[in-house]
Amino acid sequence: MATPASELKKLQKQVGELQKLERQVAQLQKRVAQLEARKRVSSSAARKPTHPPKTNQEIIALLKNAGIIRDLTPEEKQMGAAWRALSPQEQAQVNQALANIRLDQTVTELVAKVRA
Repeated sequence: MATPASELKKLQKQVGELQKLERQVAQLQKRVAQLEARKRVSSSAARKPTHPPKTNQEIIALLKNAGIIRDLTPEEKQMGAAWRALSPQEQAQVNQALANIRLDQTVTELVAKVRA
């Protein structure tokens, strides 16, 4: 018994829809797995330590694991070395110059201008 062409087209359409749904389910399963992995990482990072940190190294490790701080870049290390190489008088002059900087516009005005 032969299947009419209209029924065949209908079945092909249903197969296409099922394949599309299968792809969507696979994408959703992948996304759920990613979110669960992220949740595990964030919950373990947010977990409170069993004992308070005792050394600076423990505190630094705790802050790095929580994503609050990071290692310095080579450029930042170079800038720090240059600052430490200045005499106390030169450091005071730099600090004074920075304290005396006056902007023509407030930060709020600058942000609004950039966003416009």
